[in-house]
Amino acid sequence: MQRSTLKILLAIILLLSPVLILAQSPSITSTTSYAGLSAFAGKIIPHDDTLKPITNSLVKGVRAYSALQKIEGFNSDLNNSHFVLGISTIYINLGDIDRLGKAYGVQPTFYWKIYNKGRFNVEMNAGLGISYLTKTFSNNFNPENVAISTHLNYWGMVSLNTTYSISNQISIGLGLETHHFSNGAIRKPNYGLNIIASSINVTYYFKALSFKPISFNPNSNKFVPGTLLISIGTGIKETGGAGGPKYYPVSFTIQNNTRSKGFKAFGYGINITYDKSTRFHKRAKNLNYSSPNDDIQTGLFFAGTLTLDKLSFYTHLGAYLYNPNPRLPWHYQKFGIRYNFFKNLFFQCELKTHLNSADHVGIGLGITI
Repeated sequence: MQRSTLKILLAIILLLSPVLILAQSPSITSTTSYAGLSAFAGKIIPHDDTLKPITNSLVKGVRAYSALQKIEGFNSDLNNSHFVLGISTIYINLGDIDRLGKAYGVQPTFYWKIYNKGRFNVEMNAGLGISYLTKTFSNNFNPENVAISTHLNYWGMVSLNTTYSISNQISIGLGLETHHFSNGAIRKPNYGLNIIASSINVTYYFKALSFKPISFNPNSNKFVPGTLLISIGTGIKETGGAGGPKYYPVSFTIQNNTRSKGFKAFGYGINITYDKSTRFHKRAKNLNYSSPNDDIQTGLFFAGTLTLDKLSFYTHLGAYLYNPNPRLPWHYQKFGIRYNFFKNLFFQCELKTHLNSADHVGIGLGITI
């Protein structure tokens, strides 16, 4: 089968993906509550001068989305829903077809209604998933695409939308959205792609709306994260330029959550990482390297978590306290997803970054106490 045919099939599969089916508790149904399309256009915002020659064209795309009908504890029904989970699929023409190509992606997405008055609503959407990019860096065939060097990447999205219900089942709206594509430094080069775009959207509700105001009782939410989380994980990263040495950092994390109302939780913790890539950076700076002490880093972080039964999204904002890498900032960030497949045992997948520079993608296991 030709590659063009495979790409078409992939686009159809992603854009027509069914509603996200999660092994959640019986309180969450898999019935679609609404579905829609968002068409957007914008620009790639280069965060390095080497990206400017390939980011001058207009970016255009379509995002298809749908949401689950009911999440007990978050919303009593669709009419006054405050926070729901769904799925988004995407197709993007990245502008420079010859060098950047196209992007396809799928992700679980949170839909958070933050304001409504009658038929007028303001909603925030955020998600993290996987993507496939048709063009990648190649020394021989595509040397100017220093943004992405792997076909498979992660895709992050945040959007803010205003909508107006023109009937009891159809709404239209305008929005502003951002998209980010990166492989998490698994392979270099990996400057990533940052997109800012404006959008128009149309949504069809399978259950007629009654335009009730937001009604949310956070005390009814029984899906509150555990107080103490302990996890261990590993990842992969390529250091230096394309084809540089690969390293496999190991990370141990203890996080304490301060319980808060509703589905939100905030906390703090400590992270200890064994990362041999420090030797590469120290030698590049003509600094003495001593193993294993120089391979160990310790950081303190603040954490935020959004929890939906067994599935949760989290972020860490941290600072290195001991032995920071001499060629990296003093701070770091993590963005990840956890899934509790047993009562107190969870799997997680996360991305560690230093602002807009990815450090590595990691996976791990942990327990909740």
